[in-house]
Amino acid sequence: MTVKLLVVGLVPYDAGKTTIAESITLAIRDIGIKPLVYKPFSAHNWYLQYGTTIENLKSGMLFCEDILKLRKIADIKEPYEILNPVDTLMAPLDPEYYIKNRMLRYYFIQLNDNRSHIVASRITIYVKQVNKHYNLILINKRAIKGKTLITKDIEKLVYNADRILEEDRLDEYIAKLEQLRIPAITSTLSYLEEKYTHIIIESYNDAAYPLPLNIKVDYVIAVSPGKAMIYDAKDYLKAIHLKAMISKTYQIKTSDILDLLKPRQIIKIPPITNPIQKLAVGTKILEKTIEEIIS
Repeated sequence: MTVKLLVVGLVPYDAGKTTIAESITLAIRDIGIKPLVYKPFSAHNWYLQYGTTIENLKSGMLFCEDILKLRKIADIKEPYEILNPVDTLMAPLDPEYYIKNRMLRYYFIQLNDNRSHIVASRITIYVKQVNKHYNLILINKRAIKGKTLITKDIEKLVYNADRILEEDRLDEYIAKLEQLRIPAITSTLSYLEEKYTHIIIESYNDAAYPLPLNIKVDYVIAVSPGKAMIYDAKDYLKAIHLKAMISKTYQIKTSDILDLLKPRQIIKIPPITNPIQKLAVGTKILEKTIEEIIS
């Protein structure tokens, strides 16, 4: 049986999910267990996170900054795309494009719409019958025609794709991405569960549940700067299902459900600047449930 621990954020940005996931990974390794790290869905910015872009260019494959850090601290060799089956590449909008087309007003409108910044997504699906994973690249054709600041890097970033799909309309792009998301996460996680007994799953922004709703986790930790809250997984999943049924969407934020729940524990998290502090924090988070986790 695989133990799955989910780390989610109370706030969209800079909640500290990756730091806490790293801390828990170190703490589990410290007791002699080799854990897996997993980031089901992610997005990163070609321009603003160019350090990650450089790593993407070296491998000819899209993956996010967080999985770079988590894979290193877990000391595992699984391919990035298996650990991070869905990654979306974004880029800043190019104001020159809007000025030339006399649409500067739309530049400001679309500036705050993250979907307008989407360039491409890499979706990885594992096929058990042939013991192989396939990388699909979904491209937003409008974004690479001058609307964003993307360069010819895009050609190198999709070099190892097994198949390339293109969409002209953003709504069709989003629909296709959602269609592929579930088999990508389901197939890669199922493959990894056969190899690892403990999996730390990091969510995306403040998404309450980055997995398909039929996949269960055993522990949930909600993170904000300075605090980590441990929730009962069964109650958490009940709240997720209730909200999904009412809102008829899988896109549920932590702010949508946590009013319905009471944390089992609230743990104070000091500023973390080195691996020793990370290990101490991870051990502190696990100490109340450590017997359950290692049994």
